[in-house]
Amino acid sequence: MNKATVNARPQRILDSGSLTQSAPASPTSKGTLIHQAGGSPPMPSTSSSSLTNEVPKPPAREQPAPRPPYTPTLGGQAPHSHQFPRTRKMFDKGPEQQLWACLQAEDGDEPGGQRGYISPALQTGLCDWSAKYFAQPVMKIPEEHDLESQVRMERQWRSLRNAPLRRQSRGITQRGVSRLDDQIFINRNPGVPSVVKFHPFNSCIAVADKDSICFWDWEKGERLDYFYNGNPVYTRITAMEYLNGHDCSLLLTATDDGALRIWKNFADQRNPEMVTAWQGLSDMLPTTRGLARRVSIYLDRSKQGGAGMVVDWEQETGLLMTSGDVRVVRIWDTMKVQDIPTGADSCVSSLSCDSQRSLIVAGLGDGSVRVFAPRMGPNEW
Repeated sequence: MNKATVNARPQRILDSGSLTQSAPASPTSKGTLIHQAGGSPPMPSTSSSSLTNEVPKPPAREQPAPRPPYTPTLGGQAPHSHQFPRTRKMFDKGPEQQLWACLQAEDGDEPGGQRGYISPALQTGLCDWSAKYFAQPVMKIPEEHDLESQVRMERQWRSLRNAPLRRQSRGITQRGVSRLDDQIFINRNPGVPSVVKFHPFNSCIAVADKDSICFWDWEKGERLDYFYNGNPVYTRITAMEYLNGHDCSLLLTATDDGALRIWKNFADQRNPEMVTAWQGLSDMLPTTRGLARRVSIYLDRSKQGGAGMVVDWEQETGLLMTSGDVRVVRIWDTMKVQDIPTGADSCVSSLSCDSQRSLIVAGLGDGSVRVFAPRMGPNEW
């Protein structure tokens, strides 16, 4: 037997009628069905002479309807199955990127071809203010260090002016307190004075009423400036301090709501401008100001509505001591804040510091005077 015949596998013989499509027939005069382009496809023959009957396929199972895509809304929480599907493509965007894309699509494009984005609620000029440092020239000497600059000459003049005043004041303090018989200044302030502060080196006096500050020249007897402090209603100015009195002076004001404000270009310059402001004490007693303060004064005339807020500035160390209707003495520095408990139930009515010995003296509303050392720990007092 031939080897090719033995190894050959049997071939299935199909009837020509069972084929789905046949070769085109030769032209004939008999009527044949010609499938035009666009007609229905040819149907397979169902003749019984077919050698192999095709096994009918079972009906296909209906696929479940696809899940509609979830469109997140602003403020709504998407289900876990929508945020984190079981399958994810290799380069598919995460759920957060899809949510951001949907939010951008809902906003639409603004006129001019620019897409509208959600603007942040917080706006600050800190970055612009910090960037000014890098805009300063590097090869140029700063104006305050230039020996021929106007700023340097003004500072030298103020230093020469303050030197004899320091010697004179030192001699007065060594002689002790003398009698004050001569009246050198009398005038009417626009408001009821509550705080009075003398400038340490010139003839300027700051007089504060409830919410305004007036500056007087006590040698000439004339008013220099008057401006509004900006504190809210039912609050009052309770303390003032001059900062950098030997140079370009700044004025610090404290109100009984715990707020601190620093002003410049006041008095003879007649252009007051707020440099900065912050909350010096955030735990002030609410019963010492506003309507409750006025009710307490009406019921008991001996009460003056608490001490409000008292401050003391230490020029040598650059420390600011704050206290008042609280139970602590708070020390402010450019780098840190320190709280010293007073250990008393009454308010702090007056405050002073000794820079040479690093001591803080506080007068309290119960009549006691307490001395604190900031360098000691709370357990050592």
